Amino acid sequence: MSLYSNAWQQVQYVFNMDVVFRAFGGTLQNHMTSERIM
Repeated sequence: MSLYSNAWQQVQYVFNMDVVFRAFGGTLQNHMTSERIM
């Protein structure tokens, strides 16, 4: 059970980091595009 719980925690951690990086990357990309358009 502890092995399953540990694996699930790692999956949640990776998923959260993926969401954070996508949100940050999207914001950064939009900012760079705005700078280029200006």
